Amino acid sequence: MKSSKLVKYVNVLILSFILVLSFNDISWAEPKDYSLGNKTYSKSEIINNDVVFKGIFSSYSFQFKVDKWINVEKITTNINLDVNQLISKARESYITLSLNGVPFYSTPIVYDESKKVQNIKVNIPLDNIKEGYNEFKVEGYCRISDEPCADDVNTANWLVIKKNSSIDINFKEKLSDNKIMYFPYPFIKSNNVSGDSKIVIPDDYSDNDLQKAFLLSSYLGRNNTSDYKLEIIKYSDLKKKDNNSNIIYLGNKSSIPREINDIFSDLKALDLSNSAVIRLGNSPYSNNNSPSKLMVITSDNENYNLKAINLLINDKLITQIDSDKFIVNNEINEQIQVEEVKNTITLKDMGINELQFKGLFRSESGFSYFIPKNRIIASGGKIKLNFRYSENLDFDKSLLSIYINNSPIGSKKLEKENALNDELELVIPSNSITSNYIEVKIAFDLQLPNTYCERREEEMPWAVISGDSYINYQTQNVSGYFFDKYPAPFVMDNRFNELLLSVPDNMSSKELTALGDIFEIIGMEVTNNTGSLEVSRYSNLNGREKDKNLIIYGTPESNNIVKDLNKNFWFKYNNDYSKFIGNEKLFLTDDFNSNISIFQFDISPYNNQRAILSITSPNEDILINSLSYLGNNEELIKLTGDCAIVDKYGEIRTFKFKEDVEAPIYEKAKNLENNSKIIIGILGLILIFLILSIFMFYNKNKKSKIK
Repeated sequence: MKSSKLVKYVNVLILSFILVLSFNDISWAEPKDYSLGNKTYSKSEIINNDVVFKGIFSSYSFQFKVDKWINVEKITTNINLDVNQLISKARESYITLSLNGVPFYSTPIVYDESKKVQNIKVNIPLDNIKEGYNEFKVEGYCRISDEPCADDVNTANWLVIKKNSSIDINFKEKLSDNKIMYFPYPFIKSNNVSGDSKIVIPDDYSDNDLQKAFLLSSYLGRNNTSDYKLEIIKYSDLKKKDNNSNIIYLGNKSSIPREINDIFSDLKALDLSNSAVIRLGNSPYSNNNSPSKLMVITSDNENYNLKAINLLINDKLITQIDSDKFIVNNEINEQIQVEEVKNTITLKDMGINELQFKGLFRSESGFSYFIPKNRIIASGGKIKLNFRYSENLDFDKSLLSIYINNSPIGSKKLEKENALNDELELVIPSNSITSNYIEVKIAFDLQLPNTYCERREEEMPWAVISGDSYINYQTQNVSGYFFDKYPAPFVMDNRFNELLLSVPDNMSSKELTALGDIFEIIGMEVTNNTGSLEVSRYSNLNGREKDKNLIIYGTPESNNIVKDLNKNFWFKYNNDYSKFIGNEKLFLTDDFNSNISIFQFDISPYNNQRAILSITSPNEDILINSLSYLGNNEELIKLTGDCAIVDKYGEIRTFKFKEDVEAPIYEKAKNLENNSKIIIGILGLILIFLILSIFMFYNKNKKSKIK
């Protein structure tokens, strides 16, 4: 009996010992780090202008975006304040900071003679941050006396948030899976991480390879909201080791390099005569400490290669591909449905369900909208707002005002009987919109009865603009070809418009990248993949220039079509094409005339219904460098008129040789407001009646005289 108990006791000890050893192998789950490497990046969302607070209650808010491909490590306020000399400890004054409507920090503010600018640096709680757009708000409560009514109107009661105040974000990149659905990430990133992406084409590239590269550049440029660099290079210029660039390889199946075939071994067995493949994986050129991605788009059929590029451009399709490999065949409908340019745009069309206004006195909000650059706003537009507001307002002093591009166009007094269902419709003056950008600002002046000398809650009165409010306008195509409307007519209604790029037969990677930059800028106006973009080296033109809108690039020696066009240039080349000749606009001196590039934007000499942009110089290096004016938004706005000269120092001179073309009378009549059309119709009928009356009177008198 004792021995059996002893055996049981020993067994329990052994079992306990085994369990203790087992627990040593158990590790409690730690939060997984899906970050890419250990490098921490930072970016700042900066307030660009001073913000002035006046009166007791003031606030300022702005939005910043947290990209879904970053892990935020820390986010810090860096708010610089210029504090009024009258704000003292004797009166209560405070600053409150909030994120997405949740306050997280408040502090008293007092003037300090030793500090010209006071700084508020505090960490924002990470659980307040959300993916996408976040609203950061600074609210002020400022007092300089014991009289609230005086403080609210006293011009001495002020506080300034200094420009260059910021929200500073520290983050790491998220590690991306090899899933095509995430494209264009990581080839374009919307945060300020250092790095670049490269589109690589074969050394013996074809016109189709150039076409695909520039189409892809235009799409990636539209999605590039930071300074992430994109290059187009030839394979021989690709760094083969420790290359941390994300790479997209374009080319026929037979052109794929050995090292790419080695990591994508399944490519060799694919029959791509009537299909294309998109393949995504880790780059063989990067090091293990900083892995980068490689995408291959290839086929034995150029039509399917182009089809694959257009598939990548279609966001609705690409987000469905939850794998690292996709075969593009004839069954795929990759074209984006064409949406015609609307004449009526509601707030909901812009993603705004409603606009809210809270607080006493003036409260402002608004929205903006771009129309395609090939269009201009004609007369006859209108804006209609449907809105509601508090019923306890002082209706003798409460008002709604509307501004178009900072120009006031009308106001309406608020009325109690319409508080829950009011509307305002105004005609948009024709001179208030002079570009393709429309900014609408809505201002409510909300006041309560008997509040002048009373303390009051900040958000008592309110107003709401509903999402079915709209702006309506008529548009017409621009006439004439000028840089202020570029890239029209190469892009019309957000798609490429029969565009042919003519380039030299042989180009360096530097030239390819510079031209790619141009298409990144053009791509910002392109939202559709149904347009036509072709690229041709000079030797392959074969008369295609006669039916296309043209961009001609090259020196007279590298692209011979320049010599054919010389007779149409405003600044012509001399007989041996070594320099330009001046004209009535500008005399060109020796040396200067051989070290400049000239851009000419004109009617095509091959087809008077098409446009041509010629970019040429006798000096190849100066020509390449001059492309920055078309490949950088900050430089592009310096181009005006229809002709530009860029010298070897990058300085620019612009000219206008063509006259503006007036719209035909029938176009002007078509775009008149309905009321104007009715009035003109009535006047026309009256005129016809008068003519008939005069004719009948004259005819009657003539007969009586004969008698």
